[in-house]
Amino acid sequence: DTITIDKIKKSKINDTLLKQVSFEFQGKTHWINLFSNHKYAPIDGETLSFELDNLGVIYLKSTTWYSYGRLNCTNDSINSIINIALENIILHHEFHNIELSKTKEKTIKFKVPKI
Repeated sequence: DTITIDKIKKSKINDTLLKQVSFEFQGKTHWINLFSNHKYAPIDGETLSFELDNLGVIYLKSTTWYSYGRLNCTNDSINSIINIALENIILHHEFHNIELSKTKEKTIKFKVPKI
């Protein structure tokens, strides 16, 4: 799909912030925020959303299904930041084991995507 920058999905007010990781790119610090909708989503509708700074969600993964979405841009400089952020998501161990509690404790194993 093609969308304008103002239509890029953002985390919702009800989403839970699980983790934050920063990285530097061209002298500027960027933040990757990991959100989950596990507190209000149906059991097979739970997702993990990786949001980059104020750009929006760059990677979205179902916790139940093997589906995911990745933001891709026609602007090379924005795409470079997105690609570096995705590398940081893959490399940071903080993102690999996420504990979500709805009615009981459960651990979601984040499967690293094959690129």
